[in-house]
Amino acid sequence: MSRIVLCKAIELESVITEFETQIKKTPKGIDAFKNYMEGQYDDFIGKYGYELATKLNVKVCPYCNRQYTSTIKKKGEKITRPQFDHFYPKSRYPYLALSLYNLVPCCPNCNHSKGEDAISINPHINGFGDDCRFEIDTIEECVFGNNNRNSWGIKLPDSGEHSNHIEIFALNDLYNEHKDYVEEIVFKAQAYSDNYCEDIKKFTRSLSDYVLTEKEIKLLIFGNYTHISEYSKRPLSKLTADILHQLEILK
Repeated sequence: MSRIVLCKAIELESVITEFETQIKKTPKGIDAFKNYMEGQYDDFIGKYGYELATKLNVKVCPYCNRQYTSTIKKKGEKITRPQFDHFYPKSRYPYLALSLYNLVPCCPNCNHSKGEDAISINPHINGFGDDCRFEIDTIEECVFGNNNRNSWGIKLPDSGEHSNHIEIFALNDLYNEHKDYVEEIVFKAQAYSDNYCEDIKKFTRSLSDYVLTEKEIKLLIFGNYTHISEYSKRPLSKLTADILHQLEILK
């Protein structure tokens, strides 16, 4: 059991192959085993869900990058924590119900949307990265569309291994609710220039001896993180970075 609980995410498929082979040989009792493991999971999460969420320290939903997944306890009282999705559904793979690397802290919307569906991107192994980027379908309409937000949209290219992830979590629909946010990015990008950055450096230098880095200036201007390693720090960070790539602010 300890091997399954502590098994790394990248090793879970081999565990599945091994257990499925054994189950085919001795299928009797699988329903009772399933009920037992689901009960064990409920007990574990009831007792240690907050501690696990605290240790994992996932601040933003890894499935959508739209919602905070904060874990908060106040004076011993449990206030809020992320939900835990079973990447491999416990109803189908009951022996993975307690596998720590099969548990993905996520927002309630994504947990509900995914349900028992299979998705190809495991946050414990990989993410969208930069090979699938949000983009404005018609930049001219976004900039010069006279505030007509129906004339343009935000989309993720629906192809390859990302297709079912985009569809299951309805990412294109959800992200089109953030057009006002994208308009702000585009507006700020129009003012962004080397001279503008230099003016900011001079101003902050006049207040202290510290000189802002280019990375810090981008955070100050655009209000979000833009490096792939920091997408998990704040919601909509991937959207921010992707649009800035499209606008050629980020190279």
